Amino acid sequence: MAEAPERRGGPFDIVALRKVWFSLSGLVILAGLSSLVVRGLNFGVDFTGGALHQYLLPRPVPKERTVEVIRKARGALRPLGLAGAQITVAEHKYLMVRTRVRSPEEMRDEPYRIERALKKALGPGVKWLGTDSVGPVIGAELRRKGLTAFILGCLGIMLWVMIRYDFRFATCGILALIHDGLVVIGLFSLLWREVNSDFIAALLTILGYSINDTVVIYDRIRENMRLRPGDDFAKVTNDSLWQTMVRSINTSMTTLFVILALLLLGGPPIRNFCLALLIGVLSGTYSSIFIAAPLAVAWRKWAERRGKVAVAAPTPLKARAKPSPQAPPVEEPAEPSPEEAPARRGEEAPAFTKQVRLVVTAPQTSKSKRKRGKKKKKRKRH
Repeated sequence: MAEAPERRGGPFDIVALRKVWFSLSGLVILAGLSSLVVRGLNFGVDFTGGALHQYLLPRPVPKERTVEVIRKARGALRPLGLAGAQITVAEHKYLMVRTRVRSPEEMRDEPYRIERALKKALGPGVKWLGTDSVGPVIGAELRRKGLTAFILGCLGIMLWVMIRYDFRFATCGILALIHDGLVVIGLFSLLWREVNSDFIAALLTILGYSINDTVVIYDRIRENMRLRPGDDFAKVTNDSLWQTMVRSINTSMTTLFVILALLLLGGPPIRNFCLALLIGVLSGTYSSIFIAAPLAVAWRKWAERRGKVAVAAPTPLKARAKPSPQAPPVEEPAEPSPEEAPARRGEEAPAFTKQVRLVVTAPQTSKSKRKRGKKKKKRKRH
């Protein structure tokens, strides 16, 4: 016999405070959207294009010293405001510096300023070979295809969740994904961090991570709804959230430890990528617990008020208890009515019943005992 799950509530009712969670998310998203309208995004070289400067190194660089050379070159370019430039070593003897589009005056003097800075960091043998203008790696066509792929991916996730659960859960899960994307993009606009192809990769990673956590919570809600069919949907959802709370926090913390280590110890090229992942993991965990499931409850409450969903009455615990298969219930015969009693008295007893005749004898007195004793003596004499 399947037992009902433990009704384990937390310190507070998460579902009852859903308006608070919705308001907090609304404020963060509103601030990010306002920054997007006023300032926009700080697009990097991958979006805007720029200039590619090529320099000859004083001596060939072994493979194991490539990271060290790039680190020294980046430190030399930081005072020039080019810390975000893309620096690579080609063929062990060429240093490629890619910068974003600047004004014509800055672009004219930029190669010489970079050359002087590299000579101080890497040696006097650094020589400028030439500059090429490059277009954006992520052009308009690639942005359009990326947006199309993102929409198709969301529709695929929505279809899968709808088949496995229902349309309400699928829609709330997609809204939670949109919430995470808006939070990450808005905070990058507020912080004025550079947006490159690494940011797009981090954004797609965040969406996959967030929907995974949401599906785990939805699965527990579905299980509790099957085991507790008569309970209120809001109560079942709140208990399910607290039952999966430890799992959600532990999973997020283990992921955040790795991201923080990369953010603090990694170099500038992956710093924006790690920052986007950090914001996205925090937002994804928050949306899975405080947005996706409470949003489904709010939708259910709205449907009940509109009369589109029947309100299930709570089922008492005694009514849910099933009889043990080893002790089946015994039906007692019904008492005959007064009209049927006379007719049943004249009926013969069934063949399988036994009639027992009870004979009651009166206790013997002392006189009867003496008479019986005399009769026994006469019989012995004869």
